[in-house]
Amino acid sequence: MGHNYIKNGKQLGNTRGVLLWFKNIINMKLLYTATRKGFVATVLAVALGMSAQAQITIFSENMGGVPVSNNTPVIAYNGFQNSGGSIVYSGSADVRITTPSSTSRYASASAGNNVFLTTAAGTNFSISNIPITGATNIAVSFGIAKSTNAENGSGVSVQAIVDGGAPVDLPVVLSTGTGTSNWVLTTPTATIPTGNSLTLTFTKAGGSATFRIDDILITSSTPLPVSLTDFTAARKENSVQLSWATATEKNASHFEIERSQDGSQFAAVGKVAARNIATGASYSYTDNTAGAATVYYRLKNVDRDGSAEYSKVVVVEGKGVKGNVALTANLVRNVLPVTFKGEQGAYQLQVVNLAGTVLQHQSVNGVASVQLDIASLAPGFYLLQVAGANGKETFKFVKQ
Repeated sequence: MGHNYIKNGKQLGNTRGVLLWFKNIINMKLLYTATRKGFVATVLAVALGMSAQAQITIFSENMGGVPVSNNTPVIAYNGFQNSGGSIVYSGSADVRITTPSSTSRYASASAGNNVFLTTAAGTNFSISNIPITGATNIAVSFGIAKSTNAENGSGVSVQAIVDGGAPVDLPVVLSTGTGTSNWVLTTPTATIPTGNSLTLTFTKAGGSATFRIDDILITSSTPLPVSLTDFTAARKENSVQLSWATATEKNASHFEIERSQDGSQFAAVGKVAARNIATGASYSYTDNTAGAATVYYRLKNVDRDGSAEYSKVVVVEGKGVKGNVALTANLVRNVLPVTFKGEQGAYQLQVVNLAGTVLQHQSVNGVASVQLDIASLAPGFYLLQVAGANGKETFKFVKQ
């Protein structure tokens, strides 16, 4: 059964009548340009109850604004656009400044660092813990450059993994022929499931071409409950002042301020109600129980339905704490080298996994360095926690 429509107070008839009305307009030669054809198609879509959804940016990564001085392994690079928070970057690829993307190829090119996938099959780059709670119709786009004209995109595998589920292939289709080995912006066609956390992986699948990746953009048809634009923390004697701002707020309930002594185990220390202002708002909170040691903070953004997402982690250095400890390497195999600068006093060393479980413990006193035996650890990311008279320091390292 059709629906009736009204125009200028007159009934046009049902759906079929409306279609005939548009057909008559076309026959009357009112459509002279492609633009007007697009306009009529849009009006017709609205008349038939269809609507297009605009996409909203929920994550972007330009591989860092500070150029690298040489080829830097991804796991050793701390200059990504989203470094320093809960986003995790990993893989065997490296970051380079050579052959940067260009706005002459696509308008959103950042023209800076890029991630380089070598000719070796299996070379990879991953971004994990990308928050997508509340996102719908998720789309991924990125800049990509190949080294050979003959490469059609089959030499690179791109996948999206939501909440640890089955990987979703994002097929890359590249033009071949003379002059095609240059930067292009691509948006693979795939259905990415909804969830809370997204991992995006780029892997060299085969062939002789190398690939460069830049300007990753993830969009959604639905804005996330809270879109943070800033989160900072500054020490004031033994208290810490936290400030944050939002660009959008939708169905937001409150913010929980979480604090950690080691950067891995967090506990709530405060709560601030969300203002739920669609255009965003500014907030602040003073933690008067922070103490003098180094502390870590993150925000838990809680929606009205109970769902939540986390901000990046910010660190506040301790009052008077000295940097007496250093790792001479953070990409290791069987031995983790630790050096002690300045005061070579007593230290407690703990190796923990990202879940906070203590895997190894060792005490040292009056030594300039120590070689921790980590041969029994499985390959992956770990934290080294070193506690001394001047406070506690935490370091990230990767066991190969």
